[in-house]
Amino acid sequence: MSLPPATGDLSTNVCPKCKATSEEVLNMQEKKRVGWYCLKCYYFEEAILRETVIPKVTKQPTVEAGGGE
Repeated sequence: MSLPPATGDLSTNVCPKCKATSEEVLNMQEKKRVGWYCLKCYYFEEAILRETVIPKVTKQPTVEAGGGE
């Protein structure tokens, strides 16, 4: 897998074939990442080991409207 420079985000990566941005492919029934697919050259790169783990999403804090006065 080729990560974009200075990032640990695995939702996208650099396609090893054409160097465009590849998007992650998720299996939501098994709750794991299976790899990345490049929409430019149609290359699929399979995820391995820790790359298959989808991080848990925590609830984002909400900002109350009208606050700040």
